[in-house]
Amino acid sequence: YGHAVTAPQTARAGDYKTGLLGKGVGTVSGTTEIKGTPNLPLRARVRLIRERDGLVGASTDLSVARLLTFYPHGMFPWHGDGRFFYWFTVSPRAVLYPAKLHIGRSLAKTLRHKPYAVSVNRAFASVIAACAAAPREGQQGTWIGHDFQVAYTRLHQSGHAHSFECWYPDGQGGRQLAGGLYGVQIGCVFFGESMFARQSDASKIAFAHAVPYLAECGVQLIDCQMH
Repeated sequence: YGHAVTAPQTARAGDYKTGLLGKGVGTVSGTTEIKGTPNLPLRARVRLIRERDGLVGASTDLSVARLLTFYPHGMFPWHGDGRFFYWFTVSPRAVLYPAKLHIGRSLAKTLRHKPYAVSVNRAFASVIAACAAAPREGQQGTWIGHDFQVAYTRLHQSGHAHSFECWYPDGQGGRQLAGGLYGVQIGCVFFGESMFARQSDASKIAFAHAVPYLAECGVQLIDCQMH
């Protein structure tokens, strides 16, 4: 519990395998470049992100095709008003290089001693719903409304949105979802969308396992989509 790796079930071609991650990383079935979107080098994508800041446009839908077209240009939908979905970008923005991830001493101790299990793509719907319900300091309500949840679930079903779940013992011999995160992967970039924690350190544990796992999938940059 927290260290065992179970044999995962194979998901769609080009997607991650669904299963538990143990201490370290699991196996994957590979990653794919999105057809119809610019196959830009990593440096070019970073340059495009730096050139824009704030509201950049609006759309009447959040189709899979639209999401996969706009994300490589550093644009993401933030909220809607019932008629339009508004797209933003942030410059400068926080990014993380997986190879440079630093685990603090306190979290490293937690990873070694706390009972937990981390999985990938086991409970995407539950994760995005929990992220929508999580209170945000300085915000009223959530941007992850019903339309957003439907759109990103479709993106998940297409193999381009992924969730990482952290499970704690439930005291009855089973597991309960304690925290997690989800995001979008296109090529070598993972765009972090949101995370939540119902219990202490749960989202941090999920993230600590997600980063090396994403690196094994070929991800070179994690876009935090925030200052």
